[in-house]
Amino acid sequence: MKQRIAVASLLFLATPGWMAQVDQGIDAYAAAQAPARPSTITVSKGGVPTTDRKPDSPANRSPVQRTQIGDTATADGPTWDFANKALYEQWPRGRKGATWRDARDIAEGGTPYASMPMLAPPPNAYLTADVTALVRRLLVDNTGILVGGHPAVAGTQPAEPKFATRQNENAKRPLLHVVTTQGTYDVPVLVDTWTTVTSNSTLSESNYFSPPYGIVRFDLASIRGEMRRATLSLYPVGWYGAYVVDLYWLEMPELLTRPAEQHPELVQRGLAATVARDQDLASHPNVLVYGDFETPDKAAAAFNQGWIQGDIKSPVSSVLWRDYGIYALQVFNEPNRSTAVNSQVLMVDNPRARYHKRWMAKVGAAPEHLFMSYGIKVPDATQSWQGTKIPGAGGILGPAHYAHQDWSAGEKFDDNLGWGFSLEHYLPSPANAGVLALVVYIYDQDRPLSDPQRGAVWPTNAAFIPGKITWMEIEMKMNTLQRPGGPPNPDGIFRVWMDGVVVFENRKWKARGINRSQILTAIMLIMHGGDGKPNGRQDYEIARFIVSREYVGPPRRVN
Repeated sequence: MKQRIAVASLLFLATPGWMAQVDQGIDAYAAAQAPARPSTITVSKGGVPTTDRKPDSPANRSPVQRTQIGDTATADGPTWDFANKALYEQWPRGRKGATWRDARDIAEGGTPYASMPMLAPPPNAYLTADVTALVRRLLVDNTGILVGGHPAVAGTQPAEPKFATRQNENAKRPLLHVVTTQGTYDVPVLVDTWTTVTSNSTLSESNYFSPPYGIVRFDLASIRGEMRRATLSLYPVGWYGAYVVDLYWLEMPELLTRPAEQHPELVQRGLAATVARDQDLASHPNVLVYGDFETPDKAAAAFNQGWIQGDIKSPVSSVLWRDYGIYALQVFNEPNRSTAVNSQVLMVDNPRARYHKRWMAKVGAAPEHLFMSYGIKVPDATQSWQGTKIPGAGGILGPAHYAHQDWSAGEKFDDNLGWGFSLEHYLPSPANAGVLALVVYIYDQDRPLSDPQRGAVWPTNAAFIPGKITWMEIEMKMNTLQRPGGPPNPDGIFRVWMDGVVVFENRKWKARGINRSQILTAIMLIMHGGDGKPNGRQDYEIARFIVSREYVGPPRRVN
C-alpha cells in the first residue's frame, strides 16, 4: 500500500524530560557504547547503495576539515572520551585522552618534535624548547600541540609536572615566539587545557595543565613569511619527580559538515538517481511513503488519512527548495511550544488499540528491513538549551496502543524487548563555526528503556551547518534471535547517511529481544528536548519524507 503523506513522528520519544534523563551522566558511557564509525564503504547489491567511485580510488577532495578545540565554559573543548565534547567527536582510532602524530608522522609515535627534560626541581622560570618543525606543521593544520611525556627513568612511577595556564594567578601563560622572514611574532594562546581519565568535563578553566595529555593551541593567523625559528615556553608550577616533557602535533578527528564535497568518492547514489523528477519516486514499487509538502493543505490532508496518527504542532507554510525542485514544510518551536511536529506512520494492524485506524500492514507482516530518508534545514540553535530530536523510527508503540491486545498466544509485549531511536542535534560549537553535532539517541537490547539512562547516545563524525539543506537517510535491519523470545543475535544493521555519505554504522546491532518488535513506526519528530522550553523561536524546514525498501539517496539538483 502506498500513500502520499506529510509528516510523521515518535510518540514514545516525545515525553518531556527524557533528554534530560539521557544526558545526565551520559558522558561516562556514550563513547564506550557507540559502535565503530565507518572508515570505508562496503558496496553490495540488492537494495544497498552503490558509490560513484570505488572507496580506494583517487578523487579531488576539499582539504580535511578537522574538529577544532574551543576554550569556553560551555564544554566546547576536549575530555578523556571526546576530542570536542560539544560535538561529541571521539578521538581517532578509538583512543582516549588525546591522539597525536610524532616527528615521523607516526600515530601515537614516540619521536617527539622537541623535548623538555625536567630532571630536578625547575627554577622559577620558563622552560623553553625549539619547536620550529612543529610550528611549520601547525601553520598548515593548526590543531594544537600535545604536551606529552614520560618518566625520566624507565619503569618508575609517572610524576607528571604542572604548567601554568592563562587562568593561573601568576599570569605565566604559555608563550610562543615565532621569527619569520617578514617579522617577529609573539602569538596569543587560544587553548591551554588537558584531559584526564578522572574527569568527563572540559578543563579549559583550570589554572594548570599536565602531561601526558596537555594541550596548547596558539593563534597563528597573523604569521606571515617563511619560518626561521619558533620557541615554546611553559612555566612550571609543580614538580614531583624526574620527568621528560615531549611535544607532538595534536591529531584531531575529521569533522563532516559537507560530506558530499569533502568526500565525493564516497557519495552513494540510489533510487533518486534513477528518476527524472524526484516526485516520480512516489510511484516506485519499493517506495512505501513519499511525503509531498507542496502546500500546507496537502500536508494537513494527509493527517486525516487512516494510517497516520499525530499532527503538526505549529502553524506551517511551504517553501520551494529551488535547487532540488522540492517543497519543504516550515515549522517551528518556541518558548510556549517545545514540539513543532509530533506524528507517526503506523505499520501494524491493532484494531482494538487506542486509535481505531486502518493500518498499513498486519502484525507479523511489518517490515524487517527498511530505509527512511528526509531533507532538513536546522536553525542555529542559539535559542536552545539542550538540543532537538529529529525524525527516527521504532519497534515500540507504547502501552496505550496494545494494552488490550494479545500479540501472540497471550504474549504480552515488554518495552524492554523493543527498540526505538531518533536522530538529534546538539548545541552550537563556537570553535567550529557554530555547527551542531549529529548524534543518535537510541534504546535497544544493549541499552533498553529500563536502563538508568533510558537508552544511549551514539556519537557520529558529522554535524549540521545551520541553514544548510541536509539530506539524511537511515537504514534499519532487524537482528535475529537465537530462539523465540531471545536472546538477540548481534546481526542487525543500523546505518546513517548524510548527503549520501555514511557517517555512522553498526553492523552488530541488537535491536530487539522479541520477533514482534519489527519496524512498527516510521516517525518524524521535531521536538526541543528535555524538561525546559526553547529560549526563543526555532525555525525548521523538513522535506521529502520517504519510507522505502531500498536505499533512496539524495535527490538530483535541478538548478
